Amino acid sequence: MGKIGLGIITCNREEFYTKCYSSIPQNKIDSLITVNDGKQYDKPPPAGAYIHHEQNKGVGVSKNVAMQWLLEAGCDHIFLIEDDILI
Repeated sequence: MGKIGLGIITCNREEFYTKCYSSIPQNKIDSLITVNDGKQYDKPPPAGAYIHHEQNKGVGVSKNVAMQWLLEAGCDHIFLIEDDILI
């Protein structure tokens, strides 16, 4: 079926991010990365890679960072979502 990768883009909405992350079926994802383009959150995600931009770079750059990371991880199917999406 191929390796499934998911990138979550978040910025200054820790409550949204927590709900989004909790909705992910972890057993269906092979690679997971969170790119935080805002302030540092109190709790980093319990699983997956985490990148925090010290300075806001914008949603486009953040999505490109996630996409590059997932491609380098060898993912065949890549999904990018923002923190207000629930699965």
